[in-house]
Amino acid sequence: MKQHLEQKFPGIIVEGSNYPPAQKSMALAQIVQMGMMATLGVTLMGPQIFGMLKMDPPTWHTAMAENKMTACMTTWFLGNTVAQNLISTGAFEVYYDGQLVFSKLKTGRLPQVPSILEGVGDLVGKSGNLPGARKERIAAKKAPGAGKKVNAEASMEEELDDDIF
Repeated sequence: MKQHLEQKFPGIIVEGSNYPPAQKSMALAQIVQMGMMATLGVTLMGPQIFGMLKMDPPTWHTAMAENKMTACMTTWFLGNTVAQNLISTGAFEVYYDGQLVFSKLKTGRLPQVPSILEGVGDLVGKSGNLPGARKERIAAKKAPGAGKKVNAEASMEEELDDDIF
């Protein structure tokens, strides 16, 4: 998509960024990560921890201690998978000069190149500023700076190859 935009609008600069997840999701992901680390610590250091607390290790710990490698790997993979899913937005949002050109969150699909080119072209025409006349900027939604901006944001899990972005 970047190449198509640069060909149609010479002088335009395309930058991508990650779409920010909700604060609640970020907080939950951090709690999951802390729980994962605590579970790993108890699995590996359980006898010392329970000994200091003058407690007998619970049966669930005994089972985990007997299979430390499996318990640690399972905890690591499950914890990271849950945390990643919590912060995944599934977003692919394209803005030009602060105006929405395309939203995967609203449409539920990835954009087609012609529709993005048409949307940006319409907005360039309305603003009266042609990217060839001066440097236009495609930047992150909240990026500071003067001039016209086109924002392209995607979630962290989106794999953006040259055909898409």
